Amino acid sequence: MQPMFAMLCYLDMSTWDIMTKASKLFSQMPNRDIVSWTTMVISHLQAGKIEKARSVFEGMPEKDVAVWTAMIRELLQEGDIKEARRLFNDMPYRDIVSWNSMIGGCIQNNMFGDALELFMLMPERDIVSWNSILQGYIQQDGIIRAQEFFEKMPLMDETSWNIMLSGNQKEEALVIYSKMIGNGFQPDQGTFGSVISACGALAMLGFGRALHLSVIKTGFEHDKVVMSSLITMYSKCGSVNDAVLVFERTGKQDTVTWNAMIAAKAYHGSAAEAFDLYSSMLKAGLAPDHVTFLGLLTACAHGGLIDKAWECFTSMGQDWQLHPKPAHCACMVDLLGRSGLVNEAVDFIEHRHIDIPMHTWEALLSACRIHGNFKLGETVAKEILRVQPENGSAYLLLSKISLQEKCGRMQQVLGN
Repeated sequence: MQPMFAMLCYLDMSTWDIMTKASKLFSQMPNRDIVSWTTMVISHLQAGKIEKARSVFEGMPEKDVAVWTAMIRELLQEGDIKEARRLFNDMPYRDIVSWNSMIGGCIQNNMFGDALELFMLMPERDIVSWNSILQGYIQQDGIIRAQEFFEKMPLMDETSWNIMLSGNQKEEALVIYSKMIGNGFQPDQGTFGSVISACGALAMLGFGRALHLSVIKTGFEHDKVVMSSLITMYSKCGSVNDAVLVFERTGKQDTVTWNAMIAAKAYHGSAAEAFDLYSSMLKAGLAPDHVTFLGLLTACAHGGLIDKAWECFTSMGQDWQLHPKPAHCACMVDLLGRSGLVNEAVDFIEHRHIDIPMHTWEALLSACRIHGNFKLGETVAKEILRVQPENGSAYLLLSKISLQEKCGRMQQVLGN
């Protein structure tokens, strides 16, 4: 009966009816071994029923390391660090998987100090252990401490190098990539994504072309994520024709590659072509996502297309059930400000209670100065200085607004 029970539990964990039958069968079993108990716990976890899983777990007469680790992992995913650590401490035996699970969970929940403490207590470590702590250093202490730790690592793999690439800025990423290749490690999707993006940010077209050749040689020319990175890189380097060629040679495009091409056209101010691509994407049967609309709104901002921007912004929710994110709202604010509709821009912010980036506030302040809206400019400047009291740009723009206002009043007096 036990093999039949295990098969029933794993038939379809999304169907509650299956779990109900499995639970009934489990309760009727005259003899339950550790496999059937463990199967029941893991089945409840996979079905998202953590309390039921915990109830079965606590009733187990005997537990192996696998079921302990499964419970700990689920608790960590739920953010219940305290209970996960309690179970971890109660384990009669811990293998390297359970140690790594606990360390990874601490890092994911911004408890790097606890993760480092556990790492130091580990009786043995594998590459996952070292990479987890390396990732923790990148997240918590920045690249310098991570670099020091990386250089001392006795074990490293492609993931180790990719972690370092993800934490480095632009020029440093290219240096790390060269060292990675020089040490005999093979680049993968993550490697190419990071280093190609760095090339785009630095507008290093020559290096980017060399990376493109490496992509082809290593067999990643059909990887949609890598191809999208190349499209973006060529676009940022000013070679839109190359971006188009990559897009056309990708084969069956997905949403990611379409988004990259739409963003490329938007980046270069080709709003009409960006919307033509969007229409073709829809005809191909692909649904837009948040990135798609960010590209379209960027195209509208560069082209001053206010009505088209409102149409896109409204379509996100009405047609595609996509809730606008701060980046989309920032595009709308930027467009309204550039168009001289500064009052509408501020109303837009206040109506939606959104948290827009500081550079968008600064752009709005600049728009207030350009369009002579001195009163609103003072309000915007005060908002910037409330968050960033040391913002020199805000003080400079505020002084210019004040000077413009005084000059304007003086001209009125002289005119009268």
